Amino acid sequence: MLSRLERARKWLTHQPVQQLRINPHAQERYNHLCTIHGSSPTSDDVVSIKRTIGTVSTGSKTINRFEPALLFFLRRPAVHFEAGALLIGWTRIPDGSRMQVWFRVAKEGTLYPLPSGPPDSRYYPGEVTCDEWHPVIADIIDPEKCIYRLLQYAYLHSCIKLLEAMVPSTFDREPRTRPRRRHHSVYKRHSHDRPDRF
Repeated sequence: MLSRLERARKWLTHQPVQQLRINPHAQERYNHLCTIHGSSPTSDDVVSIKRTIGTVSTGSKTINRFEPALLFFLRRPAVHFEAGALLIGWTRIPDGSRMQVWFRVAKEGTLYPLPSGPPDSRYYPGEVTCDEWHPVIADIIDPEKCIYRLLQYAYLHSCIKLLEAMVPSTFDREPRTRPRRRHHSVYKRHSHDRPDRF
């Protein structure tokens, strides 16, 4: 005779699995992240993410390409988040040194060289947002293919909402299997030798 636990396991085994519908524009990136993390979000995870980030209020082209399931792979311990600002990468300045680029949600602007920089220190990007991206942020945005700045900002804005919410059950939990070891080198623009790219 089956125990209660065995009956419960048998019942769960026979339940239909709800398949996620991933935006075709983000399918390749989603598959890549599932592979390197060894885990994938459930439909409940994505519903929780959508509830947390709210409506993505941008242009129609951005909405059509935005995929909230990618945000499942944002891990707070792996990013720099302080004073309501997220370190997204670095840019080269005329003297040859690197300047940090922080994204924050503010009326005065979005990009700053310091997480709590004053409005007059706002950073105005040129053709690209960053010359070098933080590897975790780059994994989600895929800046070489995501060339729409509004779409990049939509993801960054959503990242901040998730980080502020701090929902450990969904966003900070350990992957179900140990992820493959890889080098977290800085994601450089025009780099063609990134080890974890397909």
